[in-house]
Amino acid sequence: MWLCAVAGWSVPEAGRFSSLEGLCNLPGYFLASSAVRKLGSGSSFLVGCCANGLVRLLAGAWVAASGARQFALLPLELCHGMNQAGLQALLIDAGERAQFRRAHLRGCLMSLDSLASLSAAPLWAWWYARCVGAGAPRRFFLGHALCTAGQL
Repeated sequence: MWLCAVAGWSVPEAGRFSSLEGLCNLPGYFLASSAVRKLGSGSSFLVGCCANGLVRLLAGAWVAASGARQFALLPLELCHGMNQAGLQALLIDAGERAQFRRAHLRGCLMSLDSLASLSAAPLWAWWYARCVGAGAPRRFFLGHALCTAGQL
């Protein structure tokens, strides 16, 4: 429970915040396809990445150690999911232009996603341990913000 370590919250407080954060994420996932249709795949990817990056940047640099400012970031979570939907649309468009069959492309993307998940988990655990060991656990979010900026 990173909120317990980072914000100094109790487990019930961290659980309530995580539930509220998940609730704020839901509209972004449900409305992501509409956003892609209205904004276009590239623009929705950009908006989603910028919102996610801003949340992580502010979580690392602006949110006080008490964690009270963490709640101020919740409205930005409404854009969560737009970057994933935009990225998927961009990848499907690129695959169609390269004349990949959609099923083959999806299979390749699932394999790459699995590989990325397997390799990212130890990397993020290492980074979090370094941040906690240095006495600056919120620095973890700055690493996430940097990776999000790298996606753009």
